[in-house]
Amino acid sequence: MNARGISTKSKLLLLCISIIVIQTVLISFLSYIFLSKETKGIQKVLLDYATVKMQEELSREFVGYKKLIAEIVIDKNLKTLFSGLESGIDDARAEVITKNTILQKFSEYAQTNSNVCTVVFISSAHDKICYFRKQNNHSTEDRHLWDEYTGIMTDYEGKDHSSINITIKKDDEHNYHLVLMYPAIDMASKERFGTILLEVDMSNLDLLSNLTSSNTALNSFIMPISSISDTEGTIISTTNPNDIGKNIIEYSYSENLIIKQIKIKNTDFMLNLVFDKQVFWSNLKEFSMLMIMINILLVLGFTVVIYFTINRSKTNAQKIATAISEFRTNKEKANIELDYRDEVLSVVADQFNLMSSEIETLLLTLHEKNEHIIMVKDQQRNSEIKALQAQINPHFIYNALDRINWEAINNKQYKISTMLSELASLMRYSISNINTLVPLSVELEWMEKYLHVQGERFGNPIKLNRNVSPEALDFPIYKMLLQPIIENSIVHGFSMGVENPVISIIAKLIDEETLYIVLSDNGKGMNKETLKEVEQILENHGAQNKDSIGVGNVASRIWYCYGEKSSISLSSKENEGTEFFVTIPLRRNP
Repeated sequence: MNARGISTKSKLLLLCISIIVIQTVLISFLSYIFLSKETKGIQKVLLDYATVKMQEELSREFVGYKKLIAEIVIDKNLKTLFSGLESGIDDARAEVITKNTILQKFSEYAQTNSNVCTVVFISSAHDKICYFRKQNNHSTEDRHLWDEYTGIMTDYEGKDHSSINITIKKDDEHNYHLVLMYPAIDMASKERFGTILLEVDMSNLDLLSNLTSSNTALNSFIMPISSISDTEGTIISTTNPNDIGKNIIEYSYSENLIIKQIKIKNTDFMLNLVFDKQVFWSNLKEFSMLMIMINILLVLGFTVVIYFTINRSKTNAQKIATAISEFRTNKEKANIELDYRDEVLSVVADQFNLMSSEIETLLLTLHEKNEHIIMVKDQQRNSEIKALQAQINPHFIYNALDRINWEAINNKQYKISTMLSELASLMRYSISNINTLVPLSVELEWMEKYLHVQGERFGNPIKLNRNVSPEALDFPIYKMLLQPIIENSIVHGFSMGVENPVISIIAKLIDEETLYIVLSDNGKGMNKETLKEVEQILENHGAQNKDSIGVGNVASRIWYCYGEKSSISLSSKENEGTEFFVTIPLRRNP
């Protein structure tokens, strides 16, 4: 088919594409003129972006240092060691152990940040020093270190200690260190033990890597002399060590450089980004010229390709129509292979092939899901059968106990009959859903039966004293919530054969939605070491060792069921008994 054989539709298509190409070239040309006039505005936007971006990166870096020194200050173990070192340790060996322990902790904190080079503790009286330095790992006193920090500490004592102070220390001619200081203080008693110093090697800060690694457009015109300076303009950190110690004002006289300055948040330091004007302009011009050349080539390419494409598009269109018709009739996967890749029809063909493949995959997936549903139903049916089988065992035990109970009654063994009835009741209560809420009165009835059975078991009746306010009887609590505490009293408190064992319960409402319970025994109590261990378990909301797993389970269950509004604590004296104090908020069954 020659040019005269092109249909009106094809001519219109060719005309539209030509108009689009001409518009693209025209817009590109006008954009170049406009961008040339607005270069200063674009330059300002890019420079401001780079400056703010770097300022944010450095701010996060400084915040990281502040968080690190804050972690050291609130470390409970270090606080104890600082207190001992401050108050004085008579035993020389113990003092060495204390310092070595501090060294180990300082080492762990220092290794979390590659820029941190030294962590120092100086006592309040400035008579003791303990530090970790990555170069030599010292933790003992060092007169040279005293000389390093004398001026810094003297200046720090006259400043506000309520926040972290930041200053700089000149390490050598081409290296400055950042020093963060904060008092080592007990937050509760406000007692100050000394001062923590965190020293950061500024030469390790890679100022440009975070910015340029993700912004390749900025790589070429951000100068390596970009730096961090103090309030007087002295450069304290830069990529070129020879520039450290110079003043940033030395570079402000160059006409080819632009210096953008911004204060780093929460510090007294300035970020100085230096940009090359010539590189910026040359990059912009090269980019604009490249766009023009590309568009010219596109126009030439479209002119050649469109002519041949229109002549052959009819065959491809017929293939697509045939495949669609066959797919509609047979509902089977169809694949269209064009004679050549048409910029329009190839998209239609690819999408049709993709749709055909996805429909086939969908049919296979539906088939697999149907098989899976059948399998799940079979598994569910089997699970229901197993659940019914699992219910047989408790019912068998209940029926057996009932049969034994009647045998005891027939033989006039009424005491055994009573115990069997109570045991069956206890089993039925404990096996049923333990996460159900029941009135406190129901839990107390179960408690009476449980203590009676336990008393008969050990041959020593256990008395339950109840002092429960009437309004507390209907307060809902989780079933068997207090059982591990009672069992703890029986197993540990009464294990030495206490005469006339008694468990007392006091319950009352603090308000309409809070229940307060005191559960106590007259057992052997706990020694100081055991009491401290149990208190630690309660504070951590769960058991820490196998000897106190019952009490730990109570603490864990109260925490997970009632949350932060709940509490559990205890008091105990050896040979005088133990008291547990429980506070729980109102919960209702869903």
